[in-house]
Amino acid sequence: MSKIAFHTSWDQCLNDIKLKKKVDLNTLCPVRHLKPKEEFPLDEKKTGFILLRKGFLKIIRVRGKSEQALRVVEPDTLVGLGLFQIDHETSYKLTMLTKTELSFYDKSSLDKVKNVSHSLDQLMINSLCNTIHFQDVRINSLQNNSSRGRVISLLNCLGGKLGTTTDEGLLISIDVGRETMAQLAGTTVVNLSRLLTELEEDKLITRIGKKILIPDPKKFKLLN
Repeated sequence: MSKIAFHTSWDQCLNDIKLKKKVDLNTLCPVRHLKPKEEFPLDEKKTGFILLRKGFLKIIRVRGKSEQALRVVEPDTLVGLGLFQIDHETSYKLTMLTKTELSFYDKSSLDKVKNVSHSLDQLMINSLCNTIHFQDVRINSLQNNSSRGRVISLLNCLGGKLGTTTDEGLLISIDVGRETMAQLAGTTVVNLSRLLTELEEDKLITRIGKKILIPDPKKFKLLN
């Protein structure tokens, strides 16, 4: 599943703010560099949002000792716009899947550019639209697909976000973790492993260590 395409980019928005307000958000909110598996906790005190500039991460919901993967996030995505509006008994964290660059834009920084750039408001709306679109696709997959169908839908989604086109097909080389994959597909790790084996026996995928190759991405998408 791909993101909804919009015309305004984050870099365009930052330049717009810098020109109109003479404020450089990049200076107010420096870029943070994180390593694979490093965590960035989110809580109700962090009022603002995170821009993922480079790399990939996953959003984890934490309730007591239980952790649930919510989604995988790709570059140029805003995270955290609505995490604290409903359930304050639940906390969240971001776990890096690769080397990552991100910036946290807090409320005080955003107040400095309020009513300056309509593109900032538009970017927030765009981000929420993409999140809603992702949730709609996922709900449809969980409600209407078998376990096998949900795994296929997940692989198509991960292929769209993390995949690299090669001569052999679409390669998902970033390992999100089998437990995360199982949670996102609404199944167990054991059942996920069985279904991946079935798909490989049907020659629909090839596993190369922790990487997954989809030889014919167009055909695979039609299986959803």
